[in-house]
Amino acid sequence: MEYVKESNLKKEIIRDLKEIIPEIEITTIKFLKTRKNLIFLISIKNPQTLPEEIIIKKISKKSFTTEYENLISNYQKGILVPKIFAFKKPYILMEKIDGLNLCDLLNDDLDNSTENSIYILKKEILEKLAEWLYKYHEINITSEKESQIFVRNKGDLRLKNFIYHEKNIYGIDFENVHEGIPENDITEIIVSIITTSPGDIFQDELLEFKLNIILDFLLRYKKINTKFFISNNEIVKCLYSHLKIVAKRRHIEYKEEILNEKIKNLLEKIKKIF
Repeated sequence: MEYVKESNLKKEIIRDLKEIIPEIEITTIKFLKTRKNLIFLISIKNPQTLPEEIIIKKISKKSFTTEYENLISNYQKGILVPKIFAFKKPYILMEKIDGLNLCDLLNDDLDNSTENSIYILKKEILEKLAEWLYKYHEINITSEKESQIFVRNKGDLRLKNFIYHEKNIYGIDFENVHEGIPENDITEIIVSIITTSPGDIFQDELLEFKLNIILDFLLRYKKINTKFFISNNEIVKCLYSHLKIVAKRRHIEYKEEILNEKIKNLLEKIKKIF
């Protein structure tokens, strides 16, 4: 039954793409797993103006405009995001970015050592993520209210939504962009690093490693930041809020006293950094 559904869906996608790009010749179409939208990897025969492989994203009407406008805007401003080749609701045809998503990259070969080449590589990658996020914030300032700068929060800042390719970070998935404070995006990255492995967030044996990586990320953002006042109180407040959401989603009892003890060192350093 599932095979029939997927087969019919592929036929529908091929038919719709012919309307968007009549000359397109598709050789293969592969469904990519995602928790929200339908995403396909398309191989093209004899491409002329397109690469041999492209990504097709079928997006809900509610999110289409947000995703499309933010991809276009950020690409034009020099932020590393996929290039859009064509679009027609509900489809966006975009560049396939080769590389590893940061969640898989961070989880690979983890141990608690900070003295080996694995840690150094992951440190450099998280610093590049800080550079990507700061540039994104700097270019996407929306307003200033009572000395507080507001930006387009990217939203859904899970590590899976970043790809590392040829020593560069690319951001993907811009459906949840909204106005907010920079601290919210910063904290979502922190929480994504802490919770990057499934299971009980209070029993993570590799938490020490992750906390060190988080500090590298924060220090790099701080070093290159020339535009924003970042409030340590806002970061801490957002941190507890987002961790509580993750605990609820994973059906884990939220134990703030245990959390306080485990991330005490991180909380103290956040107050010193910002």
